[in-house]
Amino acid sequence: MEEKMRLEGILRLLPFAPGSKSEGIRPFLVGDDGSRVLLYKKQDNPFENRGFHGVENQRVQVEGELRGGTFHVEQLHIQEAAVQNECSQEPAPPEGAGADEKEGDDELL
Repeated sequence: MEEKMRLEGILRLLPFAPGSKSEGIRPFLVGDDGSRVLLYKKQDNPFENRGFHGVENQRVQVEGELRGGTFHVEQLHIQEAAVQNECSQEPAPPEGAGADEKEGDDELL
């Protein structure tokens, strides 16, 4: 029997096995160091992964077993703060910021 483990990271839905019969989008736990672990939830269809819908892009803690490179999730806990989408807008500048800018400054990129 495998040893129970607890992992933390961001749950992402990412491409898996491009060009193969198993090609598709699969749930991965992405660690703070960028490492990725493929996730599977018992009795979930690995081609649909409905057990992870609504949790993508959130910081989670998963408990379960690592078997053959796939982490079999027994429990999933959403951490307090959700992760912002990488494409989210930057915060608005403070009021009055940019009021003294001169024309032509927008050419610098």
